[in-house]
Amino acid sequence: MDFTRGADILIHDSTYGDAHVEKARENLHTSARDAAEIALKAEVKLLVLSHFSARYSDAEELAEQAREVFPSVMAAEDFLKIEVPYPE
Repeated sequence: MDFTRGADILIHDSTYGDAHVEKARENLHTSARDAAEIALKAEVKLLVLSHFSARYSDAEELAEQAREVFPSVMAAEDFLKIEVPYPE
């Protein structure tokens, strides 16, 4: 996790929500809450959740679960652009 420490953005797999944590682990994925715990420990500025199971019609549900652990979360969407300013 050291390579992510203090990153501006962490884009992380969050295939499943709280109701399917065991399924996530069985399939070598993480839940949104797992991703948030990693972001918190790594002290990143923004967590972008990605790689959602088709069972979720609205990824915002997963983002809300992650925000219970780490406040700065957004759900990725196709063609999402995030500007990261170059440090001066």
